[in-house]
Amino acid sequence: MITFNKLLLIAFFSSVMGIAKAQTTVSQVITSNQTWTAAGSPYIVSQNVLVRSGVTVKVKPGTRIRATGNFSILMESGAGFEAKGTKDSVINIDTVAFEFYKGANGYNFSTGGGSFFSYCSYRGNGMGNYRAFTLNETSLLISNCRFWNTYYSFYCINSNTATSKLRLEKSIFEGTKTYFGYVLYTMGNNTELEMDECVVKTTYGLTLAGTSNITRCLFYDWVSNSGFRVGYGQKKAIFKCNTFRKFKPTVIEMMGPYAGSEVVIVSNTFDSTENHISYSVYTSSPVGKFVCKNNNFLKYNKQSVKIEGGSTPGVADTVIFTKNYWGTTSASQIATGIWDINDDIKIGGLVDFGGYKSSLITNCIEDETIEEYIGQSGVSVSKINTLNFNTYPNPASNLVAIQSTNAALSSWKIYTSTGQLITTGYFKTDTKQIDISTLQNGFYLIEVSDGKNLSAKQKLIVNH
Repeated sequence: MITFNKLLLIAFFSSVMGIAKAQTTVSQVITSNQTWTAAGSPYIVSQNVLVRSGVTVKVKPGTRIRATGNFSILMESGAGFEAKGTKDSVINIDTVAFEFYKGANGYNFSTGGGSFFSYCSYRGNGMGNYRAFTLNETSLLISNCRFWNTYYSFYCINSNTATSKLRLEKSIFEGTKTYFGYVLYTMGNNTELEMDECVVKTTYGLTLAGTSNITRCLFYDWVSNSGFRVGYGQKKAIFKCNTFRKFKPTVIEMMGPYAGSEVVIVSNTFDSTENHISYSVYTSSPVGKFVCKNNNFLKYNKQSVKIEGGSTPGVADTVIFTKNYWGTTSASQIATGIWDINDDIKIGGLVDFGGYKSSLITNCIEDETIEEYIGQSGVSVSKINTLNFNTYPNPASNLVAIQSTNAALSSWKIYTSTGQLITTGYFKTDTKQIDISTLQNGFYLIEVSDGKNLSAKQKLIVNH
């Protein structure tokens, strides 16, 4: 079900740059516009650096920036930083923190100007409370980047009146076996978060912004006891077309969101976790709008959907979880995975799971059309729901199974993430499996066809 539009496999290894002979020491105060290049690399940050108001630092593809200690590049009001790498020549940033003061020249989502980072590989130092980016009422665009070994990738400070926006797209965030961290920590109700087509693995949770829109992402192998927390201060939280796998904590935890808030959970797949959704309800102050439909709940336990709270024993709000797939068509079996007033008379919530689906849901965003364009090769999908199918498991290592409501599937093709056809074959038996053991780790596009006029594509992650 998960789709990863335009998510490109990025080479993040600086070894391809060879051994550079040049080296540039960054001055303590930057008072005029600068352009940093691969030829001048590495740029050494040996002290905290201040970029003055009205000054912009532009970083070209292939540039390397490295700190010799716990140092930051600070953008004062009116200052900006533009790091624009390419797919084949990324910018490598090693343990340099960035701080955008209030009034800094952040990204302008209306004009497309201002500070941004694209095709960058960022390595943190793994230390607790380390902040790769500190944004004080500043908007920023992050595209096609990789962050690893950071504690806070983004630390957003905001007031209750000013509005700032952070967009993370087509990027990878991962911890290590030793150090974990958070993709995002926010303070203030008016921070807006957009997160699209990202991969987040081996991390702690993610503290949502005042308004959050999280779409078409893969979250897996999360550690500790924190997933997504929706609480007081969140105005709107939207989760659409994501996949959640191998979670130790609760995936989405709603801790008494106030009456004016909205929570939308649509077209996601929840797999391999103790609790998919935890919802603290209060009969005197229910959430303003709650939608949870068209999701797949797989491998669930007794409290996979857990309702807590309540003010009056025997009185409960109805919490709508209709039109979802629960891995079974038995209402009694579905009920065993739901904890509500039927299990404890003091709980103020009753889950309505009626209208449940009888098969795996494979269309993304019900009643909407999604266009997919992969790279610049012309390979495209006109509608992902023209032929419903699901790849499982995803990520996969040796074999991937194709599950579909269309029994007449006849052939398959696998493309690279940029649209190059690398292998094809036919389904010879009713068991629709594809051997992917020879593929290298990475992102691929898999296409299935009924041999007539229907075909569909989805993203496949290979991880041996």
